[in-house]
Amino acid sequence: ANSLFVWGDNSVGQLGDYTTTNKLVPAPVKPVSWVYVAKGVNFSAAIRNDGLLFTWGTNSAGQLGDGTVVQRSSPVQIGNSSWSAVSCGGTHTVALLSDSTAWSWGAGTSGAQGQNDAVSRSSPTQIGTGSWLQVIASRVNNFSLGIRSDRTLYSWGVNSSGQLGTGDVAQLSSPTQVGTSTWIQIAAGSCTAAIRSDGALFTAGLNTSGQLGDGTTTQQTSFVKLTSWGTTVKGVYPIGSQFAFTFFQKGDNSIWATGRNASGQLG
Repeated sequence: ANSLFVWGDNSVGQLGDYTTTNKLVPAPVKPVSWVYVAKGVNFSAAIRNDGLLFTWGTNSAGQLGDGTVVQRSSPVQIGNSSWSAVSCGGTHTVALLSDSTAWSWGAGTSGAQGQNDAVSRSSPTQIGTGSWLQVIASRVNNFSLGIRSDRTLYSWGVNSSGQLGTGDVAQLSSPTQVGTSTWIQIAAGSCTAAIRSDGALFTAGLNTSGQLGDGTTTQQTSFVKLTSWGTTVKGVYPIGSQFAFTFFQKGDNSIWATGRNASGQLG
């Protein structure tokens, strides 16, 4: 049960099947049970059913968190702690331990690790203090976001398009609270999206292809409420750059998409 299968490009071992051979059909990642999986740019992470964290793939900035910068073509265990969630970015990773503390490792470019510096780290380092419900890393830019246990929203890292939602484009090297509202879900790609506790959807950041879903192609540095969506949004999944799109899952379980569609990627 809960087997993990992978396929596609495997040039740096990102499929985790002990090879660097591309796979045209699904191949299993070890005959074990997995409960959580995340994909970054040419690297991956997964949590086993016993809470242990494993990573594999490219590791040039220490994004695997195993204390090295050695590429791995098979899953390598990261310590002995119990983890509840992990999110892989372009070259950095953020994750939650089972005790709800937040941790980061990998490239420190633009403060993406939230450690109040730009230092790269190859081992997990705790992000401040306190407990968190969710942390995510953008696969497009070096930034991260998190929701604390009191459901307040924090962001940090690169902010060139206002994706941190702070009202400007100044980068932040440590978690900074965004407004005073409470939130239930966040997602990040070229833009950022968040669902407020009342079910309303807000977006910020790059909007060259209309991926913010606000009916414009204007960049937003503060979170803008998508009023036409009401308060029925239950999931949001923005990915990619100006060539990508944003998925919204409405309360009736219908899926909607916005953004660039030159290759039919909106479905």
